[in-house]
Amino acid sequence: MERLIAEVILQKWSNDKRLFASDHNEDNQNPNDPCCSKDLTISAENPVYRGELSSSASQQPIAQSTTPGLDCAKVRLLSEQLWRRLERKYELKLQAWKKSEEKQLEEMLEKLRAEYKQSIDAKHTQYAELASRKEDELRKLETRLKEDFRLEQEKYQLKLQQEWRLIEAEKRDLRAQKDQLETAKSNFSIKMQHEEMCLKRDQTALTRMNETLLERKRKLDEAVREKAISKAGQIQENWLNEMVNEWNEKEAKLSQKCSQLAERVQQMSELPNKIRQQDEIIQRLKVF
Repeated sequence: MERLIAEVILQKWSNDKRLFASDHNEDNQNPNDPCCSKDLTISAENPVYRGELSSSASQQPIAQSTTPGLDCAKVRLLSEQLWRRLERKYELKLQAWKKSEEKQLEEMLEKLRAEYKQSIDAKHTQYAELASRKEDELRKLETRLKEDFRLEQEKYQLKLQQEWRLIEAEKRDLRAQKDQLETAKSNFSIKMQHEEMCLKRDQTALTRMNETLLERKRKLDEAVREKAISKAGQIQENWLNEMVNEWNEKEAKLSQKCSQLAERVQQMSELPNKIRQQDEIIQRLKVF
């Protein structure tokens, strides 16, 4: 690029030495002024400008040897100054282009933000409508579930009331049975006491009678041994034997009654266990 610029400069010097001298003096006086290089307005990186420079350089040959006092160091220094001017100039254009691009990008971003916000608002509206529909459905479902739960609860309460009435009826029956058992138990106890007293009295009478008969038999046996037994004595002995047999039969009957009473006493002793079991059943029913 420096060589190309140097060729252009040499060509212009060869065509117009006076114009080159005036331009060279202005460059030396103010090398930082970007307005001094008005003829070079196209970037060195532009291919169109590079092609024009190449074509002009090829069409007009440069006679370097014809320019007296031309020093390569000056050419190089001049080309570097021109290059810096071009850089400053096109740097400003690049900054302007960047600002333009940033502005366009910002406009595009604003447009995208607006579109995105519009899309978000539309989606928000759509979701709000969907949420409203879902809330309506949930309220309807909640109402239906509450109604179903109320009906189920009423059915369950009716069932519990029926079961409770049955339990109360069973409790009343059990109380009545318990009262009957208590009454029967008290009556049976009284009857048992009365029968025990009668048995004791009969047993005492039998014991006394048996002792009397044994005593009379002993006396009769002694009388029989002492003297001959008369017919009347024989009859009396027979009568005594019959009485002894009769009292033995009564004693056997009383013994049978005593065994029956013992069985009944055993049954009565089992009654408290049965009553206790029924009380436990009643307590469980009360707890339930």
